Amino acid sequence: MKLINMVYAMSLLLASLWFTSQLDTFGLFVGTTGFLCVSGVIMKKKWGYFAAGIWCAGLMRLSIDKYSGVYEDSIKHTVTALGFFGVVFAIILHETLTKTSKKAESKSKNTPTDSSSH
Repeated sequence: MKLINMVYAMSLLLASLWFTSQLDTFGLFVGTTGFLCVSGVIMKKKWGYFAAGIWCAGLMRLSIDKYSGVYEDSIKHTVTALGFFGVVFAIILHETLTKTSKKAESKSKNTPTDSSSH
């Protein structure tokens, strides 16, 4: 799962870099929000996976609405499919990796770390 998480984070990072490289207001906004999603995914935070899923769903919807008639249908279908898989991976990684990090946190809270008692 760690490999899938890193591949997912890298794909989000590449998409964010591409949007930022467009140097328009929309691209800078979407790229910045993508970078925030990437940081949450790398840190394995719940909000990171949730934000990445919403980000992918929004981009999937934009590829259908905003760019209809601009690109060929094959490109729109590819972007829509990638956005769908981005949402699916966000849900899967959210459910698996955040549960394991919660277990690790609860184990570390149960172990005594205070050695100052006499």
